[in-house]
Amino acid sequence: SSFYDVWHKMNATEKTNPPNMIARRKFANGYMIEAFIKLTLINIGVLKYEEIPIKYRLSNDLLDVSGRCDCIVGGMFNIDYALNYIEQFSNLEFFNLLHKAVERFAEHNTTEYGQSGVEIKSCSEWTYAKCENDNRPLLSHALQTFHYAHSMQIPYELIYFDKNSARMQGFWIQPNDTDLLAIYKEWVGKMTEYYKSSTPPPMENLLVQDLLSYSISTNFSVEYSNFLAHYGFKNKEEYRDYAKPLATKY
Repeated sequence: SSFYDVWHKMNATEKTNPPNMIARRKFANGYMIEAFIKLTLINIGVLKYEEIPIKYRLSNDLLDVSGRCDCIVGGMFNIDYALNYIEQFSNLEFFNLLHKAVERFAEHNTTEYGQSGVEIKSCSEWTYAKCENDNRPLLSHALQTFHYAHSMQIPYELIYFDKNSARMQGFWIQPNDTDLLAIYKEWVGKMTEYYKSSTPPPMENLLVQDLLSYSISTNFSVEYSNFLAHYGFKNKEEYRDYAKPLATKY
């Protein structure tokens, strides 16, 4: 979320554009995908904890940052248990494919793994392709995952699941990554200043520039803002109709 959205949420401002039923169904679908991945981790014997609330403060003069990590994994893969569990559903073709996948996985994973975290993001084809092409996760997701990794001092894998093609890709976030730590400190520092001064941050730009491709595009932080009406738009469709033609001019 943008500074603008976070500040208003922290100050209990009434949302002008809360998630509609379509967005809620997308969230529910994401929870279902996350639950399936966690079920897989449980049944291969490596899921240790899930949905752990994490509150962390970089220093006494900064705000606490709160969140809930998806899960912590580690240990030895219990392949036999996983295969026996899957065989209960042998009448379903998908589980037969999963059985073969687990067998292939077992051939190449015979060592015990140290403790690490897993953050799961189900995403659109566009988001998946962007991360794949850039060879990096979205910055907002990287910072969220870094918050967990740094506060717990364990590495995290940020996993993207493409809801359209069922592809998966992962990016490792190290607990003391210097680049992410600098960005994280700057973000928390700015948010602390805005909050303590009771001054709302400036609103987001309607268009943004990708520094890698130099392309101009619509701003997700505006399009999916819970306070979109503050920008003068009734809904995200109205914002898109206004912003996309402007972006294509560049």
